[in-house]
Amino acid sequence: MVFDILIEHFSYGNTNNVFWKNTSLLFNKWKRVLPIVRSVEMSDKFIDYVNESTERYIKLHNTIYEITNSKTYRLGNTLLQPLRAMRKLLKK
Repeated sequence: MVFDILIEHFSYGNTNNVFWKNTSLLFNKWKRVLPIVRSVEMSDKFIDYVNESTERYIKLHNTIYEITNSKTYRLGNTLLQPLRAMRKLLKK
C-alpha cells in the first residue's frame, strides 16, 4: 500500500455529465480505501438523501448547461447586447 500519493489538479474544468460519471466511477472503484467518511456513522436514510440530492443537482446542472449552450439562448444573448449597451449608457 502507498499512503503518500497526492492527486492535484489545477484546472477548473467542466462539471458536466461526463465529470460526474467519472467521479462516481472513481469513487466506486476506490471507496474501500478512500478515507472520505472514516469514523463517521451515517444512517442509510441520510445516505439515500445525499445520493438523491446529488442526482437532482446533476440533473439540474445538466439542464442549465444544455440551456446556456443552446442556439436559442446564444441568439437571445446576441440580440440583447445592444439593449445592454444602451442600459449601461443610461446609468452613467
